[in-house]
Amino acid sequence: MATREPWVTLDVAAEHFSVSRRTLTRWIEKRRIPARKLGRSVRVQLSALEDAMTKKGRR
Repeated sequence: MATREPWVTLDVAAEHFSVSRRTLTRWIEKRRIPARKLGRSVRVQLSALEDAMTKKGRR
């Protein structure tokens, strides 16, 4: 059975990839990365962010 990847906060994702929270917000607005809103918190999956960064040549 495959393990489901957790959704992390923008702060965690920003720190993990050394980008600003604002950068992640812009990418979400431009639909470069998928996001989910849970209450007041916006969450992303690290694998989706990794894919988006790889496509843009960031990593």
